Amino acid sequence: MKKKNFTLSEILIVVVIIGILATIGIPLYNNTIENAKTKTCEINLRTILGAVEAQTLEQNSFPASLSKISDKNFEIAWAKVLKEEGALKIKLVYFLANLDKNGLVYAAIASKGPWIHKFIGEASTLKCPAANEGISYGINASLAGKTYQQYVAESAETVIVGDCASNTFKNDGDLDARHKEYGLVKSDSYANGCTRNKQHKKVRRSTSASTMHGR
Repeated sequence: MKKKNFTLSEILIVVVIIGILATIGIPLYNNTIENAKTKTCEINLRTILGAVEAQTLEQNSFPASLSKISDKNFEIAWAKVLKEEGALKIKLVYFLANLDKNGLVYAAIASKGPWIHKFIGEASTLKCPAANEGISYGINASLAGKTYQQYVAESAETVIVGDCASNTFKNDGDLDARHKEYGLVKSDSYANGCTRNKQHKKVRRSTSASTMHGR
């Protein structure tokens, strides 16, 4: 039986099809990874916020920095987040984010201990997968020392924890715009903050502007 050779036109058609699939597939993949990074950061922020609130209630004093929060309160907060979101969904999000930043999503991985240490390391050193290096999160320094009653009296829109290159911040403008929203024009980046009512707040910075504003 005579072996059939591909014609030049057939090869060109295959190349064009592969090119089209790549054009569609690569942005979809990038979008999936970027969304996973953002979701990972949001889960981290919710965990930190829960730990901050537990610490404030326990000590009746808002902590001055993340280092003042006990591992016990981080683990309590993490257990609540797992209950709300579902462990499988959270593991998938962390896995996808880690494809892009292998080993940098979880901080220092402990060889033993609960799942919280395996996937996010020591709770006080949570990493934002959209950050390059250094510190990933800070807490609102203007609340330091406030009693629990004073804390809950704060506006529900107050950003309590957020993306930050230092352990604390004083206003939304101190947050780092690390995240991107994919689209035809990728000119905007934003920081993630978590408010007292546990809502995520985007603090947006356009590449054409030097100021940031919340949304």
